[in-house]
Amino acid sequence: MQIVSKEEADAILKIPILKFQREDLLVWHYTSSGEYSVKSGYHVANQERTKDKGEKPSPSLVINTNIWAIIWKLKVSHKIRHFW
Repeated sequence: MQIVSKEEADAILKIPILKFQREDLLVWHYTSSGEYSVKSGYHVANQERTKDKGEKPSPSLVINTNIWAIIWKLKVSHKIRHFW
């Protein structure tokens, strides 16, 4: 029984192998920095939820995003920001 065709085997053998080794990195492709944030995770989850249902994101989400931007810029203690 042949698992892959000769053409596939030739293509696999042509894949270059790195000459040096380095550690794998975790990268979050939904941010420009490549780092995960709860905010970016929330937006991705919301996009997936609305895409699955064929809905548009609710207007309240946009309003809430603007409110959060204002709250996080206020010069108050972190505890008060989290409370709000």
